[in-house]
Amino acid sequence: MHAVSRLPRSTIWHRAALVRNFVELLSTQGSAGDVWLMCCQPLALLMDARLVSIVFRTEEGDRVVCQWSEGGAKAASPDLSPQSLTAEVLNNNTTVIREAANHESAAIGVPIRFGTTLLGAICVEDAPIPDRELITLLESCALSAGARVNTDAMVDNTARYERLAFTDGLTGIANRRRFDETLAVEWSRAARSGLALTVLMMDIDHFKLYNDSYGHPAGDLCLQHIANLIRDSTRRSSDLCARYGGEEFVALLPGLDLAGGTRVAEALKASIAEQN
Repeated sequence: MHAVSRLPRSTIWHRAALVRNFVELLSTQGSAGDVWLMCCQPLALLMDARLVSIVFRTEEGDRVVCQWSEGGAKAASPDLSPQSLTAEVLNNNTTVIREAANHESAAIGVPIRFGTTLLGAICVEDAPIPDRELITLLESCALSAGARVNTDAMVDNTARYERLAFTDGLTGIANRRRFDETLAVEWSRAARSGLALTVLMMDIDHFKLYNDSYGHPAGDLCLQHIANLIRDSTRRSSDLCARYGGEEFVALLPGLDLAGGTRVAEALKASIAEQN
């Protein structure tokens, strides 16, 4: 029979509290960079480490998000050479423990994953040689970190797809779909409030002749330039300019009456004429 060593209950509670603190920080709203900086300290306390680094894998290469040391959290660029702890973790996609020559301290690296996808690594250095439970807890923290990274990526992708769905690919202003939906909302609001609503419909004269004379690339540049002029002329937060189709543009001006809309239209026409 072998005796089974057990940690003091206070130690177990302390470790559990630090892991819980780490997970709670991961759910904090705010920029990802700030969140990762805050997450370093509970990891350092959990492992009793003097240095904590969080590194993510990107299409451009491995990128250090943050590094914490006893002097405080900061952005940093630790060793990412092929012989580094971080490189070994990322290359092998596994937990790595490097004991110091005196066998009194260690550096530990664990991969950050979501499912089978390797996303990065958490590395702690100058820490006491960990027991198996500590390694398991650090790996659990890395799993939670992977879930946060995946959530951030999903949010970013959703926002990007929404922008693509409502943005004209050539000019960068709103597309017909965005205009139609916004017009319906503003029309209902104007009907309820009794406020004016102006819509400007614009069409570039002789655009086919321009395309035939100078080529489609020049025509695209022309459309982009005019779209920028329209956007610059409709600066209020409630205004919306959009490409209606082909060489047709539209501007939605809530709260602006006929006289006000006419002034905007004339000023816009003059600014386009100045571009020859």
